[in-house]
Amino acid sequence: MYGPKNFGMSLGKEELKFYMEMFSLPLGYLNKSPFNLSGGETRKVAIISVLCCNPQYVVFDEPTVGLDYTSRTEVVKAIKRLNTMGKAIVLVTHWISDFIYLKPKVLVMNDGEVLFKGSFDDFIRLDRPVLEQAGIRFDQKLELYRCALVHNRDIKDKISII
Repeated sequence: MYGPKNFGMSLGKEELKFYMEMFSLPLGYLNKSPFNLSGGETRKVAIISVLCCNPQYVVFDEPTVGLDYTSRTEVVKAIKRLNTMGKAIVLVTHWISDFIYLKPKVLVMNDGEVLFKGSFDDFIRLDRPVLEQAGIRFDQKLELYRCALVHNRDIKDKISII
């Protein structure tokens, strides 16, 4: 409740319940000390605190780093749902494969210089050394998507749901 209280906002129980369910946290967590939560739970609570302020734009900085598989999946699904709800999402990450299905517009910067601006697929088509120099982490999912995109467009949508 830190975010809404800090801005003098009142928050209905239904709205809070909606966001708690979106991130798979039981309402009982409202009575827990933040010092007794795991790292993933703390991150989810922080995101919920911001969302309860009903921002039009939400900036996520490496939202999945350090999370276990279940928490990472929940956060990724929540980001997708927020996007479908009309929230503008700004996502800063080196772990592109978590967000393949969003097909985001991509902006790559280095030392204040724009290195690339364009579609997700055009970004993934860049030479691999350029991507690696930009700090992009290639896991199997991203490598499969890249190969499918470069060699066979018909299977890339199937890979994006892996």
